[in-house]
Amino acid sequence: MTDINIDKRSKISYDKQVQQQLRSLIARGLMRKGTDLPQPELLAKELEIETSMVESAYRLLEKEKRVTYQNETWKVSIASIPKIFFEEFISIYDSIIKNAKSTPSIKTLEIDLEKHVKGNMALSLGQNTALHTKRIYYGNEVPFVFANIYFPAGRFPHLEDELKKDQPYFKNMNALYGVKLSKSTRTMKGLNLRKKEAEYLGVPEGTAAYLTVVKNFDEEGRVFEISEVYGISDVMHFTIEQDE
Repeated sequence: MTDINIDKRSKISYDKQVQQQLRSLIARGLMRKGTDLPQPELLAKELEIETSMVESAYRLLEKEKRVTYQNETWKVSIASIPKIFFEEFISIYDSIIKNAKSTPSIKTLEIDLEKHVKGNMALSLGQNTALHTKRIYYGNEVPFVFANIYFPAGRFPHLEDELKKDQPYFKNMNALYGVKLSKSTRTMKGLNLRKKEAEYLGVPEGTAAYLTVVKNFDEEGRVFEISEVYGISDVMHFTIEQDE
């Protein structure tokens, strides 16, 4: 498997290096669901490391539910992540149901009631402060997307209580606040994940990914939600040049 390399000067242990690189290959769609992993002894010989290091890497991936051990063979157990999650008028939650074929779970990492925003964000929201939350959405118990989500501060009283429940909120916006979605716009760009976003998605820093910015408008033409959604594409097989 020539796509895996061991840096023997690195402080990262060999099993973690193998784990991270296999995780990235799976996330990028280069190793698809059902693909057999190399036998540990063969991969260890190729990488010139102990077989126990490869076995440890496989077990770490097994804990993440990315691989499984069946009939004395290690196999990739999850599907790669589709290129585009968002269609017109579909929420992150519903998109994962469609693409991952599973009921998503959500982890809310942070809530800030009055986050200072500026530039295009402030212009779109019509104010300089926002209710901001960071959330990870899981499909098949694997991180599917990480999202920064912004709402106009003060417009939706107690919405933070809904976010703390780690449940989908989008369909409740009308019942709770009378908000009806009139249109949705989105832009997408490719990038290499920074350390924090990579950690959230469980892949190595620098993994090729995409950022989708979604703006949702109410019937009065006002933006009531902006989502910055980071995901990993199964067709985005490239590296973006970065300065050292």
